[in-house]
Amino acid sequence: MGSNHSSGPVSGVTDLSSFDRLSAAGQAAKQSATLDAVSALLPEIAASAAQGEADRVLVPDVVKKMADAGIFRMMVPREYGGDSLSATQTNAVIETLATADAAAGWTAMVAVGFNVMMSRFPRATAEVIYSDGPDTPMRGAIAPMGRAVKVDGGYRLSGRWPFASGPYRPKWMVAGATIMDNGIAVMGSQGPRTCLMLVPSECAEFFDTWHTVGLCGTDSRDFAINDQFVPDSHVTEIFNFEAPSSFDEPIFKLPFPMIAGPTHSAVCLGILKATLVELADLSKTKRSAFDPRDVLAQSSIFQFQLAEMAVRYGALDALQNEQLRGLERLVDGTEKFVPAFHMARGGSWVGYIHQETTKIMNEVVELAASAPVYTKSRLQQRWRDARVAAQHHAGSRHAYPKYGEALVKP
Repeated sequence: MGSNHSSGPVSGVTDLSSFDRLSAAGQAAKQSATLDAVSALLPEIAASAAQGEADRVLVPDVVKKMADAGIFRMMVPREYGGDSLSATQTNAVIETLATADAAAGWTAMVAVGFNVMMSRFPRATAEVIYSDGPDTPMRGAIAPMGRAVKVDGGYRLSGRWPFASGPYRPKWMVAGATIMDNGIAVMGSQGPRTCLMLVPSECAEFFDTWHTVGLCGTDSRDFAINDQFVPDSHVTEIFNFEAPSSFDEPIFKLPFPMIAGPTHSAVCLGILKATLVELADLSKTKRSAFDPRDVLAQSSIFQFQLAEMAVRYGALDALQNEQLRGLERLVDGTEKFVPAFHMARGGSWVGYIHQETTKIMNEVVELAASAPVYTKSRLQQRWRDARVAAQHHAGSRHAYPKYGEALVKP
C-alpha cells in the first residue's frame, strides 16, 4: 500500500520516476489496493496494446484482469460493495494504466464516470443496479442526442449515440436525451431540458463504427435505442447541479463535471509521461543517418528541448494535482463552492491539459525523427491516442468564456 508504483518497466520504459515530482506524502495519498493491482498488470497491458489496437477492442483477458483489480468499483460507495476511493486515488489508477496503454486508462476513466453518474439516480435505483455486486459494467453517452417523450410512469426513449466507450459487454446503458412534447423540445431555465436514462443493455443495438486513428482499443462504437420505455426511477437530470446526491459521501455533492473532468486529464498525463520517458530512452540509441557518430541524446539541442517538454509536463501535472487538492478542500468545507467560478475554472484546466498535451506530443514526434513513422512505434500510437482524447468535449476550451466571465465579475 505504501510503495511508489510510478516507477518500473512499462513497455520498454525502464524508469518513470525521473518525471515524478510529488513528495513521499503526496505519493502516499495516491495509494490504494486498486493501484497495487493494476500496477502488477502493466507489463501485460503494454504487451497487448498493439493487439488491442488492431482488433479495435482491448484483449478480453486484460479487461477481465482490470475488472478483477477493481476498475469498475473504484468510486462505488462501500454500502454497495464498492471501494469508495478518493478522487486522487482514482486518478492515480487511471494515469498509471494510461502509461501502459491509453485505451486501458480510458476504460477505467469511463468506469469511474458511471460510478459518479449513479449518485444522481434515486437510491432505490442504485440498489437495483448494484444488486449483483459493485462491478457493474456500463456503457453509453451523456450527450442528449436521444428523444424522451413523457408517458405515464416514465418516458419513451429513441435515438442514436456515438462514442459508447467500453471494450466489454455492458449490463446497463446510459443515454442522454432531450425531453420532447409534441415534437418540440421542452424548455427550462437554461434552455432545452435534458435527462439521463438507464436502460438494460439488451435494448440497445450496436454498430461497427469505431474505425479511428487513436484510442482504438476502447471500442467506442455507436448504439441506438428504439422506442424503449424507461421508468421515472431510471431517469435523472444530471446537469441539474442543484439536485441532491443519493450517495452519502461528500464528494458526490459536487457536480458531475467537477469529479469527472480530472479523470480525462489523467489519461492525457499518463500518455505524456510514458511518451517523454520513451523518447529519452530512444535518444540513447537513435543515430542520424547522415552523421552516425553521435546518438540523439548527445545533442545539446535535443537535451534543451527534452528538458523544456519535461518542465511543461511537470506544470501540467502540478495543475492536475492542484485541481484534485481543490476538490478535497471543497469536499471538507475549507473552501466555499462557488459553482460559476469553480466549474468554469475546472473545465478550463481540464481543457488546457488536453490541448497542451497534444502540443507537446507533436513536438515529441518531430524530435523522434523517423521512428514514429512506423505503425509499430509506440510513440506514434500514443501520439494518435492523445489526439483522439483531446477531441472529447472535456478536452476542448468550451469553458474558457465562462471562466473569463467569472474572473472579471466583482
